[in-house]
Amino acid sequence: MLDLTDLLSTVIKNSETYALLEDSKSTAAKANNLLFLKPYEVVIARKEGEIANALERIEALKQEGFYLCGYLSYEAGYHFIDKIIPNTFQDKNGQPLLYFIAFTELYYPTREALDALFNDRSLFPESALSIHDLRLNTSKQSYIKTINTIKKYIEEGDTYQINYTLKYNFKLQGDNVLLYQALRQTQPVEFGALLNFPESKIISLSPELFVYKNKQTLISKPMKGTAKRGANKKEDDAIIKFLKEDSKTLSENVMIVDLIRNDFSRICEIGSVRVNNLFQVQTFKSIHQMISTVKGTLKRGLNFTDILTALFPCGSITGAPKIRTMEIINDLETEARGIYTGAIGYLMPNDDFHFNVPIRTIVIHDTDSKGNDASDEASNKSCEMGIGSGIVYQSDAYDEYEECLLKANFLRQVNKRFYLIEAFRFNAKNHQFNHLNQHLKRIMLSADYFGFEIKRDELESQLEDYKKVLSTNKADHKDCKIRLTVSQAGEINVSHEFIESNSESIEKIIISDKRVQSSSVFQYHKTSKREHYNLAYEKAEQGGFYDVLFFNEKEQLAEASRHNVFIKIAGQYFTPPITAGILNGIERQNFIQQMNVEEKYVSLDDLLKADEVILTNSVRGAVNVEVVS
Repeated sequence: MLDLTDLLSTVIKNSETYALLEDSKSTAAKANNLLFLKPYEVVIARKEGEIANALERIEALKQEGFYLCGYLSYEAGYHFIDKIIPNTFQDKNGQPLLYFIAFTELYYPTREALDALFNDRSLFPESALSIHDLRLNTSKQSYIKTINTIKKYIEEGDTYQINYTLKYNFKLQGDNVLLYQALRQTQPVEFGALLNFPESKIISLSPELFVYKNKQTLISKPMKGTAKRGANKKEDDAIIKFLKEDSKTLSENVMIVDLIRNDFSRICEIGSVRVNNLFQVQTFKSIHQMISTVKGTLKRGLNFTDILTALFPCGSITGAPKIRTMEIINDLETEARGIYTGAIGYLMPNDDFHFNVPIRTIVIHDTDSKGNDASDEASNKSCEMGIGSGIVYQSDAYDEYEECLLKANFLRQVNKRFYLIEAFRFNAKNHQFNHLNQHLKRIMLSADYFGFEIKRDELESQLEDYKKVLSTNKADHKDCKIRLTVSQAGEINVSHEFIESNSESIEKIIISDKRVQSSSVFQYHKTSKREHYNLAYEKAEQGGFYDVLFFNEKEQLAEASRHNVFIKIAGQYFTPPITAGILNGIERQNFIQQMNVEEKYVSLDDLLKADEVILTNSVRGAVNVEVVS
């Protein structure tokens, strides 16, 4: 009997081409999960003029018995409408307009098999996965200006609603499978997708069905109306009630339902199109969303291309009326949407198909932000994710901007796996924290970089309160090490321990045989993701050593597990530059200012021939050490 868990595990380990479509929200053993393996042929259209031939090839492969899985970009929609709209981003968008792969094998993994796979610690260890440097491609001021322009279009009768979108650009440490594994835990959805294609690494966590064909039945479930989850059931119930009564939300939803119903009527039997479950609210991990269902009976003799011509792109992500609204979108948006708001799905040999609307969808590029290969897990891969909201005349620009930020919260939750740390000295004599401003500045920079929800005044307030704890415990008679931690959600914790006086003798340190990766973002920020340092320090401490030094993958000296390092040769101080993979310690910064220090890459030979080796940190200051090689 075939073990699908082992099969998919092998596929992931070997970085094979595959597609996994998963209903991670359902707990049913027979949820709609599909695994496509053994690629036979790739069908790509990079320009609008190539789409027709690509669709013909897809039809032929389907008839030959292949299983097809892939996507259409939003800009492919220009091909299917009656009016010519110049694609402003045709030559600027690196993503294909259409990208499908014909597979020879299709499997249906169970929920149990997929959970076993993604919980396998041998395949998914607690790695240094992070999302960082998350930035919108437009400013708040520009966004508000554009929303006001949209409202003028609505006032003048050009459109009733526009789904205006932005793009988040960010960096990823880790790979696409690690990110999907993390997100499926925090954001279970009905239409999850992990596409490991040669030219595209796609993660999608969409709750919205674009179109499903089962024999002659067509179903679409447009989604319009979003609200944040409450703190408890009572709050959730009140929010759901508000959504169902809010005129703006209802107006937004009904416009799109009418648009899709009209699109269905072009290809469905007369009188068969109907709306079910109008204004139904579905609840997800972090948000509530309003969903309605449109259903119809397909006319005989129509193929996949005919259906796309009538329906694509989905009206829920354009607005109404569709074609005029697409013209306005083309004028106002500053980047190609790409796969975002296009369609992801599959076609079966029996002519049935299933496509969702790719919202909450991430494109991972194979190169980093500098254009270098980013295959190494520690590399910082460049990623993008579209975000947007439906704008009607009642829309408030500031509220819509906040809704866009809300829709990206699920992405920031990846960083819940670690927390930020600052360690500094409490000076008992003057009852103050040493270099507090520098430490707070550094942790706030890290918080911004990783998208942590924290305000500096909250940190200052908690630390001031903690001084009272130190006084109560009579800690003002002795200096303390203060440990400040901040979680992704903004939870602050402060603790302390008394500091023993530094030994008058020169401390001994050793060199680790492990190497740190200078490309890892965790080398440059003080976080809890420092398992390699903690293990090495514990081992060194057990051997009677003060600390342990690390070199990077280029055999350049980096830092010690608890300190920065300086060496002195012939009267000149040297220290590794930041790019060697080191935390820019506060005491390091002060030492560089106070002494005549030159930053340069330090080799093992440099270290061993040094006349003096000094370790620095904010708790212990500067400590002379001897390297035991």
